[in-house]
Amino acid sequence: MSQKFFKDCLKVRTIFHHKIDKGSPWQNGKVERLFKTLFDEWINFHNYMTPKSLSDSLEEFRQWFNNEREIQKLGYKTPMQIMKEKQKTPC
Repeated sequence: MSQKFFKDCLKVRTIFHHKIDKGSPWQNGKVERLFKTLFDEWINFHNYMTPKSLSDSLEEFRQWFNNEREIQKLGYKTPMQIMKEKQKTPC
């Protein structure tokens, strides 16, 4: 995917893309919120004996978060539901 195509797709979907300053996690609140959910609702409730068990669990989290967990900010929809709605655009 070219940089121009990427930028055009973001524009069509009204997504603003920018880089944060190094060492400034407060500028990236959405990712920080995701990490909080990951730890508070997933990692703290599992025991990991091997790196593979952690990796497998993270894949389970990804599936759960994207397909099952309804998010208030998304109108109590899952990220996958939002993604399917957005796929109706040309990019």
